[in-house]
Amino acid sequence: LSLDKGSFENPMAILNTRSTFHQPGADRDAATPVSPAAAPRKVAGTQPQTTSTAVSRTVAPKLAPAATTPPILADIAWWITGALAVIVVMLAVSVASLIRAATGDLTMAWFISRGAGIASYLLIAGSMMYGLMITTKTATGAVPAPVTFSMHEFISWLGLVLGLAHAVVLMWDGYIKYTPVNILVPFNSEYRPVWVGIGQIAFYMCAIVVASFYAKKLIGHKIWRLIHYVSFLSYLMVTVHSIQAGSDTNTSSMQIMYIGSLAVILFLTIMRILTAKTGKGKAQKT
Repeated sequence: LSLDKGSFENPMAILNTRSTFHQPGADRDAATPVSPAAAPRKVAGTQPQTTSTAVSRTVAPKLAPAATTPPILADIAWWITGALAVIVVMLAVSVASLIRAATGDLTMAWFISRGAGIASYLLIAGSMMYGLMITTKTATGAVPAPVTFSMHEFISWLGLVLGLAHAVVLMWDGYIKYTPVNILVPFNSEYRPVWVGIGQIAFYMCAIVVASFYAKKLIGHKIWRLIHYVSFLSYLMVTVHSIQAGSDTNTSSMQIMYIGSLAVILFLTIMRILTAKTGKGKAQKT
């Protein structure tokens, strides 16, 4: 280690010197001056910085925690869905009330049954529309996926319960006089047995589809999807039942409801088919 007079006068010069022991080309490096600014500095209590080519450790970046659905958002979604369902029921009862006033029918059981039937039809159609919107990705993004599926499930359940109420209330009707056997066994009604029986079978099909929500892990996704395809047939059967067995089919309000729901579901179904074909085409290209 070579020291000169300037090294004692300027202590930092000592740090600017390089060791020449066991280093090839040390004489050449020693002839090259090193500026104080470029030289490594030693800080008290720490190891001096070196310019060696040691392998540096790579620190893995911290991953952001997975996004979760806030409980308050799920609660709000449930309340909104429930409020919309109540509005649907109230509108259905109002329509039934108007029909009752127009026809002069004073049977309260029929009045309640028709209101529940109309609300059930609207909710089943709404569940179909919502399910198609989920599969075409038009109902996802703004609302978290768990909330979206919960709302779809809730609407389906409510439509099924009101469909059951639509039939059970007729046990207290003085005109039809239904019995539990008439309600549970298809094609066993004295009033338009064929069309009523179609509605009964459609109800059981809807019940299977709704129950599959809770058996998805048990039966697998493939079978669950096949069961969900049954909902298309059940909806068509419910529509046929409503048109042929309903005593208010000739009213303009009911015709608008049937035609409007059929048109929307047909449009969404075509969208679903086109979306599936587009997705398969992209998958084949990749």
